[in-house]
Order: sequence, then C-alpha cells, then structure tokens
Amino acid sequence: MKKILHLGAYDLNFGDNIALYNIRRVLFELDETIKFDSFSIVNFFENHNNIEYSKSIFEKWNDEYDMIIIGGGGLIEGGNCSSYATGYKLPFNKELMSVFNIPVVFFSVGINYFRGTKGLSDEGKKSLLETIESSTLFSVRDDGSMDILKSIYGNDIESKVYEIPDPGLIMPEDISVGDKVMFQPAMNNNIQQMKHRFNNSLDDLRRVIKQKEFDIYPHTLKDYVFAGESTDLNSKIIFSKTEFSDLVKFKNTLKSFDDYKNYKWGIVMRGHGQLVSFGLRLPCIYLVSQDKLKGFCEKYNLENYMVDTQSDNYLTELQEKINLMGDDSYVEEWYNIRDNHIHKIREMFYNFSKKVIHNI
Repeated sequence: MKKILHLGAYDLNFGDNIALYNIRRVLFELDETIKFDSFSIVNFFENHNNIEYSKSIFEKWNDEYDMIIIGGGGLIEGGNCSSYATGYKLPFNKELMSVFNIPVVFFSVGINYFRGTKGLSDEGKKSLLETIESSTLFSVRDDGSMDILKSIYGNDIESKVYEIPDPGLIMPEDISVGDKVMFQPAMNNNIQQMKHRFNNSLDDLRRVIKQKEFDIYPHTLKDYVFAGESTDLNSKIIFSKTEFSDLVKFKNTLKSFDDYKNYKWGIVMRGHGQLVSFGLRLPCIYLVSQDKLKGFCEKYNLENYMVDTQSDNYLTELQEKINLMGDDSYVEEWYNIRDNHIHKIREMFYNFSKKVIHNI
C-alpha cells in the first residue's frame, strides 16, 4: 500500500472538491494500491503559515506518508498576505520544503490574480520560486497560470513547471442534456472585488436572470448573495442552504454536480462552473469576471462564447449570447470545439498522473 497525503481546500466549494476528487480517481485508476488521507490547507491559512507550526507538521508527515500532493484548486494567491510568513497563501518556501524527505507534488494548482487585488509580493515571488525548484513535480492548470508565472520569472520557468488541464475537466462521463437552463454565479464578500466583477451593475444582471427563468446553481455559500432580497430569485436557487451544507462535503462531490444533467445550457461565472460543464459536455456562456475564465476561453478557442463583465455593454452582449443559444449552429459549434479538444485534454492529464505514480 502507498499512502498519499492530499492537501486541498476541502468542504468549501463544489469546484475545489471536484478537482481533488478527480485527481484521486485517476491516480487510483492507475494504481489501486494507493490510499489517500486528506488535510485541509485552510489549517495553514489560519496560522498565517507560521514556520515552526508548519515544520512540526511536515516532520510528522515524513514518517507517515510516501508522498504529499498539493492541489488542485486556485491555491496560489498573493493579495492580503503581508502577515503570512512565506509572503503568499501557501506554507512553502526553501526552508520549509527542505524538511521533506518524501516526494512533494503540486498538482494543477491555479494562480488566482483576482481583479482589484494585488498580486504576489516580492517575498511571495521568492518563496514560490523556491517551492517550484524544491518540489518533485510542479504543475499549474491551463487557465493562464503559466502566463502569470512567465510574466514574473520569464519564459525559462516553463522548463521547471508543467502546464496541465484542470482536474475539473476530467469528468467520469459525458451527460445527457436536459431541457432547463442554469445560471452559476460567482459572488464574494469583498466589496472592491464585487465592484470589479460586475462593473457596478449587479442589479441589472439580476433582472436579466430573473426574466429568463434560469435556475441558480450555487457553488459556494457566498453565491447565495446573488439573489439578494428578491423572493423570485431566491425561489430559483436549486438548493437550500441546509442542503448545500451537506452537498459541499467532500464525500458528496459527485452528487453535488448531479443536477447539471437537468440542463440544456447555462451561464457560468466560476472557474469550475466553466471547467466541469466543459468536461460534462454542457454548452455554456462564460460570464467573465475573473481572468482565469478568460484564459481558459482563449486557450480553447471559446472567445465567441465569452462575455466580460468589464465591458461597458456587457449586459447587451450577454443578451445577444442568450439569444444565440437558441441557434442550433451556434450551439453545434460549441460541441465541435469541445469534442476537438477533450481527447488531448484527457491525454495530457493522464500523462502527468503517470509521472506522479512513477515518483511515489
């Protein structure tokens, strides 16, 4: 038996859960002797990556596990991390990585540079590079994260980091399409980020969604904010908060996406709303308020299905895209794009997974 400790953001949102789940599913498919344990990365956030706290935990892991895997998910952030010992969100730098005598793999992690927030500090950039150079394998997801790394460290970083598909794309099977439509919002408690996300027009967007009879499909508790005080919109949220609190548990990961099969198409705002729908073969409009969605669209030729909330006329553009979803040729082109890419996406993911297995 091979024991792997899998670090990630568990039980917080559907997207991180599916990324973590699909990594395990594929690795176990390749080697059924693997046993996984979970550790929430949030434990480090709460201690601001205290060096001694982190060291004491890492030393124990050396004796208990054959490998550490970190990710997937958008775990690399720099904003509001000035009090963190490593200068960024993760508890890794040269000093901390030197504690490990077992393989450490970063699996399709994302670099989240949210609009309206600062990127990595100088200390964070230094710590991240040390972590990349000290890891057994380091990979970022295909959402523009590699472009961010190259903008910081130059093009040579590509020789040290793999760019691989996000695990959310590697769904167990395609779905049969239903007859309803969904809206998957991306909300945040940070007022400044919200202004950037919706260009000060959240109420106008609510009116569009209300008029078109969309089901509202939350991925986090924050997404319930989208409905606001509207009784009509609240009635369209498909899970109560109590139901959501159960579905967001890691053990219910696949169940949390069961309702995707009820939809003919959707509008999605979260990264894993985009990725999972693509993986499941569910056509969508991508309402972009985070650059990672734009990066994915650009990589996979989906610009014609993208609307950026920073556009002055984004609501008009969104309405035009909604109307186009009634055009069979427009939807068929989405299917063609997706089907032309998905085999290569799965191949790349499995090839990296085999490298991980080889290094245990």
